[in-house]
Amino acid sequence: MKLTSGRTYQVDFYMRLDDRGWRIVDVLVEGVSYVRSYRGDFGLEIRASSLDALNKRLEDFASSKLSAAR
Repeated sequence: MKLTSGRTYQVDFYMRLDDRGWRIVDVLVEGVSYVRSYRGDFGLEIRASSLDALNKRLEDFASSKLSAAR
């Protein structure tokens, strides 16, 4: 990936084919995995509350961002 500043970064996408088609399951930027990064962050929240609570918070966050963009 090349930024407007001219700097380049290596970006790798890991994809999986399922019954709904191809899906991106992880993105690595300069060798850093988004899945591993978020697993650590979200793992703490899941242990402190629950997976359902995390899903609700993320859905609410996404809804608020979509509403603000309109």
